[in-house]
Amino acid sequence: MERKPYTFSQHLETRMEERNLKREWIEDTLENPDSKEEIEPDETHFFKRILEAASRCLKVVFNPLTSIVITAHFDRKRTKNNDQ
Repeated sequence: MERKPYTFSQHLETRMEERNLKREWIEDTLENPDSKEEIEPDETHFFKRILEAASRCLKVVFNPLTSIVITAHFDRKRTKNNDQ
């Protein structure tokens, strides 16, 4: 997949540090998601299992209108239910 330009919000930068999220996990989730959901025209959720993080499911929230990555966290529901 051709890499699309995007920027990380300051909120995301803070959350990455607080949640011990690696930049490469977020980039890989955006570029090679296991699944994605378009919530609104300005909000898309990307999901990917991170093997390095005990196969937990990372959720990345992206605004395609501004190309800003808003936030990211491990999705407890998807990890717990083993959904993809």
